[in-house]
Amino acid sequence: MTIQRYAVGAALCLLAAPGGVCAQQPAQRQLDSLGAEIRALKARLDSLRSALARAQRAAPVRVPKDTAAGDELAQLRAAAAAAAGTDTTRAQADTASPTRFIGRERSQPQLNPEISVTGDVRAYAQRPGIQRDNFDPREFEVGFQSPLDPYSSTKIFVSLENGTVSVEEGYAYWTGLPGHIRFDIGKFRQQFGELNRWHLHAVPETEYPVALRAYLGDDGLAGTGISLYRAFGGLGTHEVTAQSLRSALARAQRAAPVRVPKDTAAGDELAQLRAAAAAAAGTDTTRAQADTASPTRFIGRERSQPQLNPEISVTGDVRAYAQRPGIQRDNFDPREFEVGFQSPLDPYSSTKIFVSLENGTVSVEEGYAYWTGLPGHIRFDIGKFRQQFGELNRWHLHAVPETEYPVALRAYLGDDGLAGTGISLYRAFGGLGTHEVTAQVTRSASDAELFGGGARPSYLVRLLNFWQLTRSAYMQVGATGLYGTNPDSSLRTKVGGLDVRLTWRPPAQALYREWTLRGELYALRKEYAGAGTTHLGWYAGTTYKLGQRWIVGVRYDYVENPLSSLITRQITPTVTLWESEWVELRAQYAWARTAGLAASHQLALQAVWAIGPHKHETY
Repeated sequence: MTIQRYAVGAALCLLAAPGGVCAQQPAQRQLDSLGAEIRALKARLDSLRSALARAQRAAPVRVPKDTAAGDELAQLRAAAAAAAGTDTTRAQADTASPTRFIGRERSQPQLNPEISVTGDVRAYAQRPGIQRDNFDPREFEVGFQSPLDPYSSTKIFVSLENGTVSVEEGYAYWTGLPGHIRFDIGKFRQQFGELNRWHLHAVPETEYPVALRAYLGDDGLAGTGISLYRAFGGLGTHEVTAQSLRSALARAQRAAPVRVPKDTAAGDELAQLRAAAAAAAGTDTTRAQADTASPTRFIGRERSQPQLNPEISVTGDVRAYAQRPGIQRDNFDPREFEVGFQSPLDPYSSTKIFVSLENGTVSVEEGYAYWTGLPGHIRFDIGKFRQQFGELNRWHLHAVPETEYPVALRAYLGDDGLAGTGISLYRAFGGLGTHEVTAQVTRSASDAELFGGGARPSYLVRLLNFWQLTRSAYMQVGATGLYGTNPDSSLRTKVGGLDVRLTWRPPAQALYREWTLRGELYALRKEYAGAGTTHLGWYAGTTYKLGQRWIVGVRYDYVENPLSSLITRQITPTVTLWESEWVELRAQYAWARTAGLAASHQLALQAVWAIGPHKHETY
């Protein structure tokens, strides 16, 4: 029986999680015994299948229960099936029972976060004074909460209050760090006293205490920054919180943490293996040890089956800065919180809508519908979208390899890049590689910078060529042209771009090794009455994956200012910790110098986290 325990422990580790750590590691002699046990089990299963086949040919009878399912081995087999989500009916004799499919419960959000909406409506009457504004829709709050990966979680609360939209809280946090420390980064209500941490709809009265509002602000004390929390025992339970934010540093006590009772059944080897499997798979295997003779239940709701609800994603992007020269201010920046909705509309069309809450403003970053499979293999888009200019302009800001778009892109296409509302046609074709043609007619969001606020359509054409050089390397070269006019000022604006990318990604080591070299050249020309000057800007950057989690990179920028013609150069090295596909942390240093001015230095730290299918991958 000890050999079986080791064997099942090893099987649980393989089924539950590829990166799980087993509590026991069998020796070679035990593995040989395991092979013998497996062969014996296989012979027994073959015998049972034969007996069942003979019984079914004779007469339809009720299939007997698997009597072996009552022992410890069968219980662990059921636990492994629950942890790994595999179909054990193919490995058991009880295959005659009908399979039942059930839905995904609330505690299993899979790709979509847990979503809550809170309403707070109040009625007032006062003396003295005229009765007015007696009914107040005080606040409606939309909350998104989800574990990001086994190491971190997030909470984001969007408040719609008296006609304004804001991010009340939006932070990611890590628990179980060395020293039993909890680390938070983002925007949050601070740990000052008892009630300041509570949301307004949760306080015992309709408003915060008068002293709190008078000294800490009408909405209480909140800020963007970092927080460290530690609990310890000794003559009670004690907690220490230290927070460094844009506005304050607070140390306060929080409610005592709830202690999770230990599993008293974890004293023997089997319980330890069950606990290891549960930790690796994130499931409670003690509740999954049901009678395996009952019909197997499958849990569905895959990503391609959103039913009536769309796929919902929430992304947080928080940064911390330190710079020289200059006074240190605005060191913590809740750069952007983005809510995305994606869904097929019908068998013929789909949509993507991304709402951005950025530095106190709310805007639709993208919102468009698209049709694929049209005659001529054309894709047709209509709505607001980031345009296909070069390599990085199409990417959302939280997905670029550095904390900001390249300097030339911002100088020539606008601080947020080139986006517009209009239509787009796309066609791919083959022949000595793969080639793509995109044509777009839009009213540009960068109309004031590029076209003098003429509000007239602009026209973009892009050709992208892709070649697979080897099994491990590919190359793409693109060319883009943008044209727009403003007859009121006889302005004609032309922007050209050339982009190159070379990527090496060995198939057998893609998780651990990847090297990318990319660069773009921009040319901007504004002509008034047929006369104008062409300005050039470009960047070259590279990233290299050191391992599964660490990525290093560097980018060089060169740009001629379109107004003053002064030349700016910038060097930006980065180090990125790719914790998982849901969380990344980045450290960046930037050295920049404009002709005739002193050089500037900036150190930036960035945390990006995401819930849902739209993560911080390349768009």
